[in-house]
Amino acid sequence: MPSLLTSRLFWISASAAVLAGLLPFWLSAYLLGVLTASYYFGVFAMSWDLLFGFAGEVNLGPTFLIGLGAYSAAILNNEYHFSILLCLIAAAATALAGGVLLAVPALRLRGPYFGLVTLVAVLLLQNAIVIFAKFTGGEIGMTVFDVLSIDAITNYYYALGFLIVSGLVLTRLANSAFGLILQAS
Repeated sequence: MPSLLTSRLFWISASAAVLAGLLPFWLSAYLLGVLTASYYFGVFAMSWDLLFGFAGEVNLGPTFLIGLGAYSAAILNNEYHFSILLCLIAAAATALAGGVLLAVPALRLRGPYFGLVTLVAVLLLQNAIVIFAKFTGGEIGMTVFDVLSIDAITNYYYALGFLIVSGLVLTRLANSAFGLILQAS
């Protein structure tokens, strides 16, 4: 703990988090919406950095998992009117199951073949979205009835919290023994 408090990166990160937490007092709802989307893209970029930067493997699996979870939650909410909490739990479970199903064959491959298998998974999901347009809305997309919040400030804080927690988890993972294994492979 003492080394953490003397770390320059820690204090820069903590200052940036506090500043980001104060932004809703000065910014418009539009700019908060832009920042909210950018925070979610930031989480995606951090996961990509862990996969490609540390492991050296081109992996499009997170795109597949995000889409699988998002569509499963949206379909449950739109078609079956499940509560938002149950939809989020089902989205996580669906993404986990999809990740296991994708990982079993994909982890036997290396190099460009690994990347191609994960790309094919994304393309299959995209085609399934179009084929099952009755449930998914196809290329147009779908409207969901229940959301966590329609308030820009609340959504901003959800995204900021998700970014901070994901950053802490991924930093901890990268600095662990598993992170060293990823760097060595």
